[in-house]
Amino acid sequence: MTKQEIIDRVSQIADNTTEWFKKDGKVDYYYDVVIKDWKNYGKDRTYINVYERRTGSRHSKIWECGYYDNIADKYVPKTFDITKDGDKFL
Repeated sequence: MTKQEIIDRVSQIADNTTEWFKKDGKVDYYYDVVIKDWKNYGKDRTYINVYERRTGSRHSKIWECGYYDNIADKYVPKTFDITKDGDKFL
């Protein structure tokens, strides 16, 4: 998968999860996709995380999806592998 396909897939999973919670009556959960580029020590990476938050609560969780290695041109998964772990953050 290309870098843009990875980013699009994470956004799609975040949207799917939000819609699933809406159907279940728990509208107050929402997901923010955070993409950060990092260059240092001869490395060039794009980190991909999803922040789960809940309205009116301190609830917060970070889904670490890994990073895209811009030099090797490949995705390196972390806690949540978007190529294998389904279509929702649960």
